Amino acid sequence: MRRANRAGRRFMMLGTAVITLLMTIACSSGKTEETTVSGDASKLKQQLEQSAEAAAKSKTWSIEMKLGQKLGEETMDMTTSGPVVREPLQMKQSIESEYEGEKSKMETILTSDGYYMHDLTSGDWTRMTASVIPQVKETLSDYQVNPSEPIKQLEQSSDKLKSSTNSAGQLQYDYSGDGTDAGAKAIIDDVLRGTFGGGTMTEEVADTIKVNSFTYQLVTDATSKLPMSVSMAMVLSIEFEKGEPVTLNQTLDIKYSDWEGGQTVTVPEEAKKAEEVTPPTQDLIDELERLQDEMGQEAPASS
Repeated sequence: MRRANRAGRRFMMLGTAVITLLMTIACSSGKTEETTVSGDASKLKQQLEQSAEAAAKSKTWSIEMKLGQKLGEETMDMTTSGPVVREPLQMKQSIESEYEGEKSKMETILTSDGYYMHDLTSGDWTRMTASVIPQVKETLSDYQVNPSEPIKQLEQSSDKLKSSTNSAGQLQYDYSGDGTDAGAKAIIDDVLRGTFGGGTMTEEVADTIKVNSFTYQLVTDATSKLPMSVSMAMVLSIEFEKGEPVTLNQTLDIKYSDWEGGQTVTVPEEAKKAEEVTPPTQDLIDELERLQDEMGQEAPASS
């Protein structure tokens, strides 16, 4: 369980640092009409291809993500929102998180040559070294920076989708599988790699994942075909340390808006002039956590 706790803390560092990050209880906007658009998998696949193509052509958009996570006994809630520019990749995010009862508010800005963090409580800016940018990008999910990719993944599960029109006139796709098919696995893998980072979500760890439950819903605009919202919820068993499975209960609600809204991301002068900080390596983080665990075990019990 100690490794699971480390993974939870590691998520807090990466997740808060990026987004970060990453995803969702199945829910819909408005009541759904009873009339099914189509139960034919080939037609559904064609509709999803149109949505993926529309998302791939978009240059700018805004996204809001609400993440709820319980890993073992640790809990975390996070809401991120802000604009995204595809090329070159630029993002600005407002982040509100609560980890084990501790709340924080911050703002992050990612550009092609810089990553900046703004503590909204203290008002302090931090400018990260350029070497951290690849690590930050590793924690970003396709939902944030490449929204057409999850739709392509969902196409693989077209035979397990039900399509309908909700009360807002939007197309709604509900997944009815067990989470073990290729499309669902690809989606789960992307979300977990965004949540924990590729360094933690190794192939060995990924192979231990057992899906207990998985629900998924995509809503697209009926005219533009662009994705409007995604909701998912998953309960998994996963082994960060061999032979020690831990339960991960995670929900993610995503809302897209302002497609092609001409969003821009500007870095304040205060951020550019902030002190440059080099983040600790993962080896150092692991060592500090090991020492902390040992100190906790050696501390005498209070009388």
